[in-house]
Amino acid sequence: MEVIDPAEIMKAFRRVDLRAARAVELRGALDDIRCVRARLDRVEAEVARRLETVTGTPERDVAKGAQRSNRHGAKVVARAAAMAKTPELSDALDAGVLGGDHVDVFAKVLTALDGPVKALLTEPAPELIEQAATSGSTPEEFAASLNAAAEQITANGGISRLERQRRATRLRTWTDRATGMWRLSGTFDPESGVQIHGRLEAAMAAMFATKTPSTAPTDAGERQDHLRALALLALTKGVGGSKAPPAGSKARPADPTEPEPTNEGATDQPTSPDEWDEFAAEVGTDSRRFGRPECVFVIDTTNLGQDGKPTVDWGIPVTIPWARVQDLCTNAAIRPIIVRDGAVIDADGELNLGRTTRLANRAQRRAVRAIYATCAVPGCNVAFNHTKPHHVHWWRHGGPTNFANLLPLCSQHHHAAHEGRWLLTLGPNRELTIELPSGQTMRTGPPSRRPAAA
Repeated sequence: MEVIDPAEIMKAFRRVDLRAARAVELRGALDDIRCVRARLDRVEAEVARRLETVTGTPERDVAKGAQRSNRHGAKVVARAAAMAKTPELSDALDAGVLGGDHVDVFAKVLTALDGPVKALLTEPAPELIEQAATSGSTPEEFAASLNAAAEQITANGGISRLERQRRATRLRTWTDRATGMWRLSGTFDPESGVQIHGRLEAAMAAMFATKTPSTAPTDAGERQDHLRALALLALTKGVGGSKAPPAGSKARPADPTEPEPTNEGATDQPTSPDEWDEFAAEVGTDSRRFGRPECVFVIDTTNLGQDGKPTVDWGIPVTIPWARVQDLCTNAAIRPIIVRDGAVIDADGELNLGRTTRLANRAQRRAVRAIYATCAVPGCNVAFNHTKPHHVHWWRHGGPTNFANLLPLCSQHHHAAHEGRWLLTLGPNRELTIELPSGQTMRTGPPSRRPAAA
């Protein structure tokens, strides 16, 4: 690989007038930034490696020199060690085709492996690095390819990997000195992660069906994070005891045809921590009210895994061995969605409500989630959980609340569709066309999974 010269790149970069640059020039500027950052990551790692022999405290020295945290210093030292053992990583950073984040995931994957598997994985590592560099893989995609190679080496359906992940389960707490906030960071095996995720989602649905605390931010993503934190607090504190929910409030609906709850027009919202405790007690947060966590997963019978079995989307990006699926589902309310040949062919609940209700029900949201992992607008990475079902043929214009007429949009693009005069149309295989007021048209092909034809 050719070694890039950051100085030459910066010279070319400074010749670009960003204020008048076209899209192609701006994308080129991003490529230049990526290359320079990769080269600097390489140099920083080399400095850390040299400091290890000179001072013996490279983590502290790197943190102080970069004016970053000690965690950053430790990460750079680990990065240097991985690059020393696998020179191909250094070459990729020199060429600007991979970055420091790719080295970090490489080091993390190897650290989690048993000795024999780690040794065997070092053999295909150069080829995997070359593939990631050639294809422009993200760090997450690179990690997935490394894990897939490790699973193929173990050749036992992934059980060994799950056992390693269980041993690596951690929960760390600390106080952020800058904000004074107590913080929590956890790492859990995928099976536990699906169960915790389901429990939190069930708690959120039960607690905030009819009321939302006024402390919730307006940003959709931050709002969900805030409500999730409050749900965790309620589950931890056991607030609400055996108190029955007040009249007019709802727990998680048992009927899958029941419309998704909305918080529009919610009143009597708490405005202080003391009032939040009263609010939590009123809605009732005893975890027994929530029942078993809902386990929604998409079984894709077309895209088979390396073991020849259907792939499973658990709603969060994790991999769980098939041998553990049955045991996992005994602890959750099962909501399977079956996909074949790119089409959703089976989903629980009523998917066509017509004009009987404006709000999409839970069954429809689950089915739409089987097709879209994010907002449907091309290039938008807002997670599906932070979107709302949008009627492509507007409800106010006679559009039905049917599965084929629903599209997940984040708050920004929902506003653009309703207030920004964006015209959205769907083709027979959910090909999306967006006509902008400027006359520009955006088009995208069918999503990776699409509904079966009516």
